[in-house]
Amino acid sequence: MFTLSDALQTVGNYITDGINEPYCFTDLTPGIYFLSEQNPPDYDSTTRDDWGVVVAGGSTIQIDFGDTLQPTPAPTSTPLPTSTPVPSPTPTPKPLMSTLSANLYKVSGVLIIILAAAIAIVFNILRRR
Repeated sequence: MFTLSDALQTVGNYITDGINEPYCFTDLTPGIYFLSEQNPPDYDSTTRDDWGVVVAGGSTIQIDFGDTLQPTPAPTSTPLPTSTPVPSPTPTPKPLMSTLSANLYKVSGVLIIILAAAIAIVFNILRRR
């Protein structure tokens, strides 16, 4: 259902049958109008549901509304018979030294570059003396 209003009142209504489209509201005086759409049952909007338009004398304005059918809910499955819960395995914690050495190995390249840069800086400072 479409409703056309001006600032004071409803100017016109139209209920679509989905076949006789597009529909045109005619004999409007120039001014500001508001066109709104009410979704059909089981439909969601794919566009805005309301628009404000300025109608000038002798003009035609086309506004398209989009709706899409809501998805059908998937059928629910029948619950399985209850059974004894199976315990889920818990991960074995890694030893602390293993975790630290793995992280140190990951950053070892960066540490070597920093160490090489520090040696180069110290060497240049000592060479200048």
